[in-house]
Amino acid sequence: MPSPAIVERIDRCFLNASGDTGWEVSVAYRMLQCFRRLTIGLDGVQASGQSWQALDRCQAERDSVEDSIAALLETLDAARDTRTANNIDAAQKCVCSSRQAARSMRNYVVSLASSAGLDDVDEGMLEALTNMLQQVAVEISQLHAELCDSSKSPAEHLVPQQQMTTEQHPPVSESTRAAQDALSASTSLASMLRVFVKTTRQSWTLTRTQLAHTPSVPSPLSTASALHRRWVSEEIENESTANTNNPNSSLGAPGSLHARNCSDSRIQATGSHGAPLLRKSALSLHRASPQSQTDAAERAKQVRFQPLVEGPQVDQTRVNELAQLLAQFDAAIASLAVAVQGSQDTNESDCSTYTQAAKCLVTAFVQISRLSSTSGLVKHYDKATLAQFKTTTMVVKQLMAHSAPILLQGHTRSLTQIKYNPDGDMLMTASKDKVANIWYSHNGERVGTYEGHQGSLWTIDCNKTTTLVVTGSADNTARLWHAETGRQLHVWEFKTAVKRVEFSHDDQYILMVTEERMGYKGTIQVFAVDASRPEQSNEPVVVITPSPSKATVAAWSYLDKYIVAGHDNGTLALYDWKREEAVLTAPGHEDTITDLQMWKDGSYFITSSKDHTARLFETNTLNALKIYKSNTNVNTATLTPTQDLVVLGGGQSASEVTTTSSRQGKFEARFYHKIFEDEVGTVKGHFGPINTLAMQPDGKGFASGGEDGYVRLHHFDADYFEFKYDY
Repeated sequence: MPSPAIVERIDRCFLNASGDTGWEVSVAYRMLQCFRRLTIGLDGVQASGQSWQALDRCQAERDSVEDSIAALLETLDAARDTRTANNIDAAQKCVCSSRQAARSMRNYVVSLASSAGLDDVDEGMLEALTNMLQQVAVEISQLHAELCDSSKSPAEHLVPQQQMTTEQHPPVSESTRAAQDALSASTSLASMLRVFVKTTRQSWTLTRTQLAHTPSVPSPLSTASALHRRWVSEEIENESTANTNNPNSSLGAPGSLHARNCSDSRIQATGSHGAPLLRKSALSLHRASPQSQTDAAERAKQVRFQPLVEGPQVDQTRVNELAQLLAQFDAAIASLAVAVQGSQDTNESDCSTYTQAAKCLVTAFVQISRLSSTSGLVKHYDKATLAQFKTTTMVVKQLMAHSAPILLQGHTRSLTQIKYNPDGDMLMTASKDKVANIWYSHNGERVGTYEGHQGSLWTIDCNKTTTLVVTGSADNTARLWHAETGRQLHVWEFKTAVKRVEFSHDDQYILMVTEERMGYKGTIQVFAVDASRPEQSNEPVVVITPSPSKATVAAWSYLDKYIVAGHDNGTLALYDWKREEAVLTAPGHEDTITDLQMWKDGSYFITSSKDHTARLFETNTLNALKIYKSNTNVNTATLTPTQDLVVLGGGQSASEVTTTSSRQGKFEARFYHKIFEDEVGTVKGHFGPINTLAMQPDGKGFASGGEDGYVRLHHFDADYFEFKYDY
């Protein structure tokens, strides 16, 4: 019996109830009324003086009901005391508490119904008890169905649609919505696959055989499975049919209660006369005579398993593989759910919060799909599972679009150089479309555009504080910009195009490499920069004229002591720029050097060349340390700060791209081990040659710019940082 304290609290709650309650609160009150009706019925049993041991046997279920009702009362008291009955959070709490109370009461009623026929009570009292439990069960079923109606949200019950503001419902980003859809579909698919694995494993088949003569244990097999079995007892079925057709039989009467044994806790609102009933079963609540008990024992021996459909045997090895992949799938679902919840709690709208978890989910789903199709397991799936596979595939594809590398579409022609700022939170891009862009590196949002050049942009860089940006162009000018406002501060004019610019480490100088054309020699010029003044000097501090071959790329060495330059004929030179002379020259490549990027401390650097190689050199000696060989042109190369890896980009020349597919053109970013020179992986995506690569300073990602006009932002997942080279 429920404790008197709970009953008193319910009565007090009804006395204090206000008339202007919302839908959620009214449902909670109806749930309390249902519980109160149950307590009145049980009071009547005890008042009759009869001993009903079912109450003692269902002690655990009764305690669960009291706990859930107490929680519901606390929720209602809090909503009334704080005057937040129309608040969305309070409404959601009422719904959750009501659902829990409905589940607890449903289990309690079924347990009572299953145990009712075991006690020696009067038949009249048993019939009254049956009717009372049936009425309570019907009301609980209706309330539970109403609470689980997903077509109406708590906010729609509380606030009119025209009064709902964006403050009450903050906007959900497309990436978050895609992740939520993927979670819902994946969870449903995983549930179906778990049932399939359980019902097709050999161990479960043997268990079913052992249960062939145990009629009190219901079959847990899904009716959707092709190999499911059911309980068959012709005599019991015939007797049940006869009793149902007989109007004088208590089994078929609308007012009688039928239930399964204690292991069945489900209530269904079904009835041929419009009145919802509990699930029917061959076990009933009417008192059985000794003779009928003997007959039932004899009939139980005839109960056996009979297959409805005998299908082909399932390969148990494949089933075990599916079980292992399903465990990984469940872990990925849980990880993505945590990531999505974290992004909602912090109000983050970008997809970087759960990119890693989304990739894990996509990978796990692809593995399950591949195994199902290649092993033939898909032939054994039922229609519901196949339909869920189709739905999950669609939402996972949408999720892949958000978990894949971020595609920056801000240029109309090919990229020439991309570069991160020293903090790594901004990415600068230069293109042949005459404009430079700056982006947020974590989500690919464009911050601004620098417009003013009249020709293709070849190069871009910024100072250490990201307050100044410098660009070089084919219009024979280099321009200085205010990074935040995009205002042009100064223009340097030259005789030929500017191919490379770079700030010194102290931000006091800028080196510029000019093209050799129309009789003008290519040069390396250094200009002084004063950030405190709006105007800069047009006279170079130093002018270096490389000979015999022009310089194509250049960079500052450690502490700005030297300038390292790569030349058109493949040679390298170390220049003492203050004395305007070459300190050291060395053969570097066999063809034009296309890119040169320094290591963070300036002690060594990497170069790329048209000779299909990238090479690592020591700065002081220009000695070649490592050679990374490719089978196509290498347009760019960069170093990773967190792993012993280098990244190469290139591909078939742009003039031949139209005659070659992306697979044959080798347009991937290729990862090589820095020490062992072995290729360890590739990253695809571009459908044209990769012209430029840049590594994020913290090593958590990289960016690539291609001839196709796109910039791809890549963020490394956990597997990258855990990578260990097996040598």
